[in-house]
Amino acid sequence: MLEDLLADAQRLLLPLLAGVALFSAPLVLLSRAAVRRGRDGAPPVAGAATLIIAFGLLGGVAGLLTGNSRQPIAGPLLTGLLGLIGGLLSYLFSKEPAGEHRAHIPFLLVALVLNTVAGLSVGSSYRKSFEEAAFRRELWKLCHERVELEVRKARALQALEPARAVAAAAAPAPAAPLCP
Repeated sequence: MLEDLLADAQRLLLPLLAGVALFSAPLVLLSRAAVRRGRDGAPPVAGAATLIIAFGLLGGVAGLLTGNSRQPIAGPLLTGLLGLIGGLLSYLFSKEPAGEHRAHIPFLLVALVLNTVAGLSVGSSYRKSFEEAAFRRELWKLCHERVELEVRKARALQALEPARAVAAAAAPAPAAPLCP
């Protein structure tokens, strides 16, 4: 059971983490380069890479869960993402101590959106493979019920035929039916 849980976690988390790393790493580098150019060689702000990776992970998880879902969740997802983006922007632009992260906001948003789209793609492929496996399982059950069990029943009846013939010869003549 633990092996199954670990295998499922590996199958779900590795593509998610790989996508976050693939999309967030270049954004971290671009963010550092943009901030350095804007500040004339000043050191990069501490925590910018963590913020970009966190937003990328948030987008990837939201996309994966939405893509894997069978419910129509695109509307609530977009509403939630837009609310999160609006809240983040209003907070960061209103707080003076957060002003040092203002240059990183575009990179945060790009990481969120790119990883959401990548998560949607991965999640929808998971859903498609699960649905195909369920269809194959139902097809096997139908074939087993309609073909294999009928063949077994016919073979069992054929095996009983000699015994029926012997029993019919030794049995007395049937009585008249009770119902007209």
